[in-house]
Amino acid sequence: MEPTKIEAALRQKIAEYVYDGERDDFGVDEDLFNLGLDSLDVNRLMVFIEDELGAVIPDDDVVPENISTLKALVALVQKHR
Repeated sequence: MEPTKIEAALRQKIAEYVYDGERDDFGVDEDLFNLGLDSLDVNRLMVFIEDELGAVIPDDDVVPENISTLKALVALVQKHR
């Protein structure tokens, strides 16, 4: 899956978690935690990444610098596919 498709899939899922799917106009470098993403959302996002995007993210890589922006999440998924 190419980066733009990974970004689109993650953007949709994050929008669903944070905004109930009503908006997805956040930037790739915006801090997702400042937007309202919480630890439960992160857990659900990791399950989505594994099940739908085929990337298994080790627990050691689930750290703020790897998951706090959409851009960082896309890079993390690409690294582990």
